[in-house]
Amino acid sequence: MYRKERMASVMRDLLAQEIEKTVDPHGALLTIMDVVVDEDLEKAVVTVSVFPDDKKSGLVRTLNKNASTLAFFLLKKMKIRKVPLLEFV
Repeated sequence: MYRKERMASVMRDLLAQEIEKTVDPHGALLTIMDVVVDEDLEKAVVTVSVFPDDKKSGLVRTLNKNASTLAFFLLKKMKIRKVPLLEFV
């Protein structure tokens, strides 16, 4: 359990930094609330909070479009063999 939780924590911190630099929130406030990595480390669900709420669907769609780029960033920074598939909700 510890490895999964540690990976989720590091992913949350790194994603927050990279999203701040690369994704334009179009005047909204975007916060990463949680990262949940499944047992076999194949998938990570990233829960985001957006204010105002009416911009959430557009930002989540943008984040999911950029998921592969963000996963590649994590791969380089975390120095692991395989990064879980990212899904933003």
